Amino acid sequence: MTIGIVPFSTTLLTQYLDQQISIFAYSFNAILAGVIIYALYFYAKRRPVLVDKTVPALIVRRSGRRIIVTTLTYSIAILFSFTYLPASWFLLILVLIPELIPDRYFGRDTS
Repeated sequence: MTIGIVPFSTTLLTQYLDQQISIFAYSFNAILAGVIIYALYFYAKRRPVLVDKTVPALIVRRSGRRIIVTTLTYSIAILFSFTYLPASWFLLILVLIPELIPDRYFGRDTS
């Protein structure tokens, strides 16, 4: 359900750049998605049968940390949106930077 609202919250964010509510809606939607993804990750991590043996343990640990850091960054962006909108924008852009960097720089094998 939360993934289905992403286009709405993204459009709201792009249409009302100077409004606190747009940053709140977008970030809150991202937080909900992050919580759901982390719950799925936690469930799979606790049941070794669900994780392929070829996946290194380091990747499994990093994935959980990455989800938590991203969710916390969106939470901080919401807090900053009440006082200083440019800081919120900076945090929203900061979250996207690791997604733009190729996997080989994170030590992950993509082959």
